[in-house]
Amino acid sequence: MHLLRLIALVAGVVLAVTACSSPEDAVGAEIVDPDEVTLGDTVVAFYLSPDSEVEKSGTEKRPAYLVLVQADGGTRLIETSGMNEPHIAWSERGLFFSDDTRDYILGKDGLARFGNEKSGLQQSAFALPGNQGF
Repeated sequence: MHLLRLIALVAGVVLAVTACSSPEDAVGAEIVDPDEVTLGDTVVAFYLSPDSEVEKSGTEKRPAYLVLVQADGGTRLIETSGMNEPHIAWSERGLFFSDDTRDYILGKDGLARFGNEKSGLQQSAFALPGNQGF
């Protein structure tokens, strides 16, 4: 239980730091190249995204980020186009997440991206049994 509390504390601190500053200013945060990122020793992942309804009415589109918290407490950010109410699904194959234009699977071998236009709202995401996909 001690490890779970530590992970929750790290995630809370990272969320507080990244919510109040730009990604470049966040302590220990690094925006990674999508062609070079791997799941590595990620222990916690969460999504930061501007509200998609607000974004549609604004003049400037702001990016969203999948935040990967490493076992050593460091963070890496993957920039995406954002989604309102995004969901993340873990499986043996890796980490599945989406934005409003693509689906992603981040694994030990890297990041796979698939074009998949959708509305800015995601209702669910889950891994299929038997490691058959998401």
